[in-house]
Amino acid sequence: MRLLNRFTALGAALLLTQAVLGAPAFVSHDPGAGVFGEPADVTGREPELPRESDTVQLWIKVGPSFSYDAVAVYYTTDGSEPGGTQGVGTVGTLVLLSFGPGPGVQFVRNEGGDDWWVATLP
Repeated sequence: MRLLNRFTALGAALLLTQAVLGAPAFVSHDPGAGVFGEPADVTGREPELPRESDTVQLWIKVGPSFSYDAVAVYYTTDGSEPGGTQGVGTVGTLVLLSFGPGPGVQFVRNEGGDDWWVATLP
C-alpha cells in the first residue's frame, strides 16, 4: 500500500469563528504528540502515518475555553493547500464543522482552561 500524505497542510487551515469574547489565544495540532486523556499510544493524528484507505482522526487543542463558538477543519485530498472562511471551503477544499447535521468536529474534553476537539476525516 502507498502512504498518503494528504493532510500535511491541515495544521495551518483550522478556522475558529470568533465569539463575543474574541479569538482563541492558540490552536494546536501536532500529529506526533500525545493527546491529553487518551491512552499513551494515541497521537494528534491517528494513524500517525495514514494510508490511502485509512479513516484519520485529527486531535486539535484550542484555548482558552469559551473564547470561540465554532470549529471548522479545512482539508484537501490531493496535497494542495486547503482554504476557506467561516465554514465554507474554496474550490477543492473539504470542510468538517463542529455544528449542523452530523458534525465532523466534536468536542471531547477540557484540559485546564483549554479544549480538545477531534475531527474524523473519511
